[in-house]
Amino acid sequence: MKSSLIVLMLVLLSACSTSGKSQEPAETIWGYRWQGNILFVDVTSHGCTKAEDFSLLWNEDLLLLKRHTPDRCRRMPFVTTLNFETQRTAGQLVTFENPVKEKP
Repeated sequence: MKSSLIVLMLVLLSACSTSGKSQEPAETIWGYRWQGNILFVDVTSHGCTKAEDFSLLWNEDLLLLKRHTPDRCRRMPFVTTLNFETQRTAGQLVTFENPVKEKP
């Protein structure tokens, strides 16, 4: 009885310690462009994606587009364009940490 309780506790502890390590994969970007200080980013949507669902996280010239609200709509996925007002301009060098792919 004691040994089975110890084994159960070890399993539960190992499950808790690994759950904090899993991170959501970075949002795939299907293209982007600048117009002045406005950044236009193409992302996948299922019908409910809005710019407010994302955050722009800057680290010097590295940019991470992070989705903090999932799109729970059930429409077939499609690429939509979101726009974000930034302090940057089109001439400044910016590198995305997100994977950037060509539109399908």
